[in-house]
Amino acid sequence: MHKKSYFIFFFLIILTLNAFSQDKWWNDKKYPNNIKYKECKLTFENIASGFKNYNIDRITRYFDSEVYLDLLGFDAGYYSVNQAEQILIDFLDYFSIINFYYVKSFVNVNSAFAIGYCVYTRNSTNIKINASISLKYKETNWYLEQIILN
Repeated sequence: MHKKSYFIFFFLIILTLNAFSQDKWWNDKKYPNNIKYKECKLTFENIASGFKNYNIDRITRYFDSEVYLDLLGFDAGYYSVNQAEQILIDFLDYFSIINFYYVKSFVNVNSAFAIGYCVYTRNSTNIKINASISLKYKETNWYLEQIILN
């Protein structure tokens, strides 16, 4: 019974530490109750979720009139909403994303960026590439400014 108590205690500590470590990438702790910055963080989280879960709508809903894409160096440039959506669909069809996560972020009044990694499977091999997402704040919303995966 004594060993079981230690195991449960240890398990709870690990769960607690893991819960707190989920936001290590989110560096702007100055404004924890500010709606604008909460929406910024949520935007980044939705974009990561879109890549991880092949949910293109979670990404494209943050497109403005154009977005810069650089996906592994192929055809880098600015694209309209429809073009960018099709490029992302083709990318997600070809590369099976198994993880997408951030390690660092920066936010100011009208822009934000987060850097991290995208892990995909190709020919039974897991490959980790750099990921950089930039947002801009326009009117009352955060929009995707650029996606760079390389």
